[in-house]
Amino acid sequence: MRIVGSFALLSFQIGAARKALNDELNDIMMQATRAWVRTVVSIVPTWSGASQASIQPIANLVGVPVFSTPVAGAPDRRDTSKGQAELSLEGPRKFFRWNTSVFHFIYNENNNANLVGFHLRNPGPYRSQRRAKTAFDTVVKKRLSRMRSRITRHIKVTTRTVGSG
Repeated sequence: MRIVGSFALLSFQIGAARKALNDELNDIMMQATRAWVRTVVSIVPTWSGASQASIQPIANLVGVPVFSTPVAGAPDRRDTSKGQAELSLEGPRKFFRWNTSVFHFIYNENNNANLVGFHLRNPGPYRSQRRAKTAFDTVVKKRLSRMRSRITRHIKVTTRTVGSG
């Protein structure tokens, strides 16, 4: 009597896969953050330039130009805007942080300042953060779904036949 069977050996190139995964995640983070910045910039209006200028730190980190020229007759407040940003592509945790202390940006994000005595041409609510998060998430989901094939190329399957008899 002879019995023949086969089995598959699985080999995973962990170093190459880790590098490919890290490179891909860094690229996804950059692209998604760029989408976030572009969305906020497209929504938040410019008057004195302060709100747009507060986005500049994160825009600089991801290479998105932001032009925040004040409208004619408005004071130039670009230098007084306070925005801070951090982008981390090191290690397993990828993230960006951005914050602003520009009061009218913060207030108009979820409110209409014209209802409390202001006379803005483009009153809020902007809801730019919610819409920018959607743009960010869309890029991440799309890119993660494509990433699978790039990782599987580092998995090798070898089939061997054994027998006894």
